[in-house]
Amino acid sequence: MDIAYFITPHGFGHAARATAVMLEFQEIFPNIHFHIYTTVPRQFFETSLIKQFSYHKVLTDIGIVQKTPFEENIQVTIQHLKSFISSLDSQAFSISKQLVKHQCCLVLCDISPLGIKAAKVANIPSVLIENFRWDWIYKSYGGQLADFSNYFKESFEEADVHIQATPFCQKIETANLVVNPIARVPNLSKEEVRAKLNIPNQAKVVLLALGNMVDMQYLPKKTNTNEILYFIVTGSFKEIKCEGNIIFIPQYNYLFYVDILNASDVVIAKAGYSTIAEVYFTGISFGYVTRQNFAEMKVLCEFAHQFIPSMEILESEFQSTLWLEKVLGLLHFKKIERKQENGAKQIAQYIIKHATFLLS
Repeated sequence: MDIAYFITPHGFGHAARATAVMLEFQEIFPNIHFHIYTTVPRQFFETSLIKQFSYHKVLTDIGIVQKTPFEENIQVTIQHLKSFISSLDSQAFSISKQLVKHQCCLVLCDISPLGIKAAKVANIPSVLIENFRWDWIYKSYGGQLADFSNYFKESFEEADVHIQATPFCQKIETANLVVNPIARVPNLSKEEVRAKLNIPNQAKVVLLALGNMVDMQYLPKKTNTNEILYFIVTGSFKEIKCEGNIIFIPQYNYLFYVDILNASDVVIAKAGYSTIAEVYFTGISFGYVTRQNFAEMKVLCEFAHQFIPSMEILESEFQSTLWLEKVLGLLHFKKIERKQENGAKQIAQYIIKHATFLLS
């Protein structure tokens, strides 16, 4: 079986969510081959344990163009949207031929309008998976961005199946299914990961998934309570290396990111859907940094406050030791054991049950 997956490149969180769904499908049907359409780097999927896939580097979506991880560039976004929309129909027609050639029986889309349009041209069922849609985001910004809202609303409504992932931003009454948070699941135990990194099992571990945002001079060698404390820092490093109680891990390495997350006690990261979903299911504590102007933030932060031991860390606090005080407070929470079913499994089971073409 061949399935196409169109993924927005707006941050790696959408790719992580899509990966969780693909892994669940391949757990049920090991012979499924995915055709991944996106500009998210191929390495992301290679290090995410997907067994069989082909990678097609295609711009499937614009989203919001970023100046920095926390600041948008609205004018450039508008320019790119105009260019993207002007060629969307012709691009959908071209890609629809590929879908037919690859004999794809289904098209999954993580808020990519291109996938939905290409599927319609190719007469292949399409599934939209989202916790927000771009029409809602663009409308929230107002101004010229709001002018694109109706266009994308109509594009998303062309999907044959609409699935909303908790926590979602806007309840769509016509959605076919609402699922629990969608998250990748650990492949190794906490003890196995710590053994690979030479971290004692009794140590407290803080995962810093903020790239170059953290100033290493503020990382303490120990806590005031004589606990063994380790920091794992992910970023653009060439290789895994250890400097005392600080371990630097490159973005792409032999360890699956969710395994590292599961081996930690606290994670400090940007508040995004997949991060929150994966923290939710691993049960660890969360210190989050927000993008103040992005409409999704309110929903994600409310979910984190309600279901995850968490607190906000301001970007400015990383210029001092203030953020460390919050981290040390988060270390006191116990890991939560979750019993809810993963949203990725719910999606796979729903599609298999309702889509007879998958079973032919």
